[in-house]
Amino acid sequence: MKARAGDIFEIPINEQKALCKVIWVSEEYIDCFGFVVFSKLNDIKQPKEYKDIKPISLYSGNVKMLYRDVRNLNTSIWPIVENTSVTEEEKELTLHNIAGKLYRGDDFIKKLTSDEINRYPKFLSAGNQAIINMLQNAFGV
Repeated sequence: MKARAGDIFEIPINEQKALCKVIWVSEEYIDCFGFVVFSKLNDIKQPKEYKDIKPISLYSGNVKMLYRDVRNLNTSIWPIVENTSVTEEEKELTLHNIAGKLYRGDDFIKKLTSDEINRYPKFLSAGNQAIINMLQNAFGV
């Protein structure tokens, strides 16, 4: 299965799962995608709940969008459970800083000034264990 915007997927953490949503799949940066994590960690036996987006604390501050390679989704390591539409609010989260330039998804907007450069989250793709560590820290598990 090929990952696409709107996919809801699960990242197993201990006996629970973090529910996440693909907001953007890059066509420019091969195999990269941006996703959000919903604020409730679900027990595997509970029904799925798609609620508020959980900010994730990183060294650079809180972020709402995380980035990863799509292999985990395309190979079902992180199983896709359904697809929903991406809201306008969620699309706003695709603004990111790549090497001092502002992009919305893959679309270049402008070169950032030194005053603007820290206003936008950096596009940093994380590995599997880094994502799991971030989620364990965010949920306190």
